Amino acid sequence: MAVVPAIGFFELILIPLLGLGGIILPGGVPPLPEDPALIRAVPADAILAVQWFGGTEPNPQSANATERLAANPEIKALVGTVIEAFHKTARMEAPPEIAQGVKSGLDILGLLAARPGCLYVSRLDLPPAQPNIAAGIIVNAGDKAAEAGRLLREIENLVLAQMSDGGRRPAAATSDVNGVPFRSLPLPPPVPPVAWGFSGEYLIVAAGDGTPARMLEALKAPKGLGATAAFAKMHAAVKTPAPVSRFYLNVEAVLAKITAMGGPEAAGALNALGLTSIQAVVAETGLEGAGVASKTLVAVKGVPSGLLRLCEGAPLADSDLALIPGDATIAAAFRLDAETIYNEFLTSLGTFDPRARDEFLREVPHGLERELGLSVTDDILRPLGDTWCLWSAPSDGGLLFTGLTLAVTVKDRERFQKTLDKIAGLMRREMGEPRGTGDRRPRRGLFLESTTCRGVAIQYLNSIGEEFPVAPAWCLTDTHFSISLFPQMLKTALARGAAVESSLARQTALKDRGGALALTYADTPSIFRMLYPLAHPLAQILCGKLQREGIDVTIASLPTAAGILPHLGPEVSTVARTDQGVLMITRGTVPSAGPVLGLMLPAMTVLGFRTVHAPVQQPTPLRAMGAHAR
Repeated sequence: MAVVPAIGFFELILIPLLGLGGIILPGGVPPLPEDPALIRAVPADAILAVQWFGGTEPNPQSANATERLAANPEIKALVGTVIEAFHKTARMEAPPEIAQGVKSGLDILGLLAARPGCLYVSRLDLPPAQPNIAAGIIVNAGDKAAEAGRLLREIENLVLAQMSDGGRRPAAATSDVNGVPFRSLPLPPPVPPVAWGFSGEYLIVAAGDGTPARMLEALKAPKGLGATAAFAKMHAAVKTPAPVSRFYLNVEAVLAKITAMGGPEAAGALNALGLTSIQAVVAETGLEGAGVASKTLVAVKGVPSGLLRLCEGAPLADSDLALIPGDATIAAAFRLDAETIYNEFLTSLGTFDPRARDEFLREVPHGLERELGLSVTDDILRPLGDTWCLWSAPSDGGLLFTGLTLAVTVKDRERFQKTLDKIAGLMRREMGEPRGTGDRRPRRGLFLESTTCRGVAIQYLNSIGEEFPVAPAWCLTDTHFSISLFPQMLKTALARGAAVESSLARQTALKDRGGALALTYADTPSIFRMLYPLAHPLAQILCGKLQREGIDVTIASLPTAAGILPHLGPEVSTVARTDQGVLMITRGTVPSAGPVLGLMLPAMTVLGFRTVHAPVQQPTPLRAMGAHAR
C-alpha cells in the first residue's frame, strides 16, 4: 500500500509549539552539569556539532525566573498534557505494524533528551563526488543506559521486521570494536554503515566506515573540537553559566562543499554576498542571571563585505535612543548606511544576474531621474544619516503594531526636503484633489493632506469612501525624517521631543548592551497582558479541533495569567562587532530560541506517519533495502 506523507491541522500547531516552547520544558531547565568529554570527543575538523545538556527538576524558589516558570505546576501540567497528546497521536496515526516502534522511538528520544549528549557531522561528501557521510551521536545515558539499550533493541527488531521480504528476515551484525560490542543493520550501498553500542554509560551511534573506533578513541583521550584553541576562543564569547544547548557550524567547510558543487558561479555568488569572510558560527543558550540568554558569534576573517556590511558603524549611544519613549512596548534601533547597502545590493545583483541589475537600474533609478529628476543616491539615500529607530508605545496612542513609528537621522535637511517636495508634487498630480470645481461632495479615493504640529508640516494620506484602515504620515525636522501609520503618532513624538532621561535608554534591561550597534526591545509583560486575553477563545477553538481528532486537550489545560505573568521580564536582543566578528545576544525569560532538537524529531516523525492510503500494494523502502542487502 502506497504511503503519502501529509500534514494535518494538529501537526501545523504542534511543531511550532514544541520548537519554540522547548526552552521552558521541565525536563530541560535547569540543565544538568556539563560533561566536558562530549564536546572534546567531537573531531576537531567537524562540520557541524549540536550539544544538549539534559535537565533536572526545576526549583520553584530559584532566583532565576525561567527556572521558576518551568517549575510552575500549571506549566508542567500543560507540557505533560501536550507531550502525552503528541505521543498518542503518533501511535494512532502510525500504521499498525510500526506503532510499537513509534512508541519506542518517542520514548528513547525523550530519555536521551533528558541526558547530556552531542551530535556531530565530520564528513559530508556531495555530488559530483560519491555521496558519503561520517557522523556520530554520543549521549551520557547515566543510569538510563540499560533502558536506552532495551528501547534501541526494540527499534532494531522493528526495522529488521520491516526489511523482511517474503518471510526472509535479515539479521543485525555484532562486531567488536576495541573491546566494545557494536550492533549494525544490513544497509545496502550507498547508505553508510550505522552502528550503535555502549562504552560504559556512553551511548554511541556512529555513521560511516571506521567511525565507531574513532569515537571510542576520542572518548578515552578527548582532544577534539572542544580542546582546540580556535573553538575555545569563539566559545568564550558565547559562554553562559548554565548552558542548555550549544551549536557549532564550520562555515568555511560548508562553503567549500557548495563551491565544489556549484563551480565558479557559486563561488562568485558567495563572495558577492560576503559569506566567504565567515569562518564559523558558534551559539549557546543557557540560564544566566535572572533569566535565559541566547548568544551567537559569527566569526569573521578579514574585512567584512556583502551582507556583513550591515554590521558596521559606531555603537549606539543613549542619545541615539532619545526619540524612543520609555514606555515603548516594542522598539528597535540600529546603524544602517542606506547608500552603502544600496551599492552592495547592486554589486550582488550584478554578480547573480547582470541582466536583472541592468533592468533594475533602467526601471528604478533611471525612472526616478526621468519622472522626478531625482537621483536615488544623491537625493534620497545620501542625505540620510545612519541611525534608525522604530517603536510603538501606549503613550503615543498605539496598540502594539498600530503605533509603529520609524525615524532616521538626516545629514542634509535642505536637499531631502526638496526630494520630499518633488514626491509630494507627483502624488498630488496623480491623486488629484478631493473636491473639483462645483463638487458638492468629495470624491472617493486616497488624497495627500497636510497638517502642522509645533511648526512642523506633517503630510498624510487621507482616505475618502475607501476601506483603508491606516493614514500613513511623514514629517521632516532639522534632525530626523519620521514615518508612522497615523499622524497622531508623529504629533506626539514632536510634542515629546528627544529626551534621554525619559527615553528607552533609561530602561534597566538596556544598561548593559555591550557596544551594540543594533538592538530590539520587547516589553514582554505588557505584550502578554495585551494578547493573552485573546488566547482563551483561540485556545477553545483549537482544543475543540484537537478533540475531534482524538487528542484529549481541553481549555482547562491553558495556564492562568497569574501563573505566567510574575515570571516574565523584558526581552532585549543586541548585535555588536567584536574582534572576532559579529556577536548577537538575546536575553529574557523565554527568548526566541531556535527549535529544540529532541522535540522537533518526534514532531517530524508524526509528519511521516500522517498518511493517505492508496489501493496499490507496494514494498516499503525498508523491505526494498532488506532485499537489496541480501
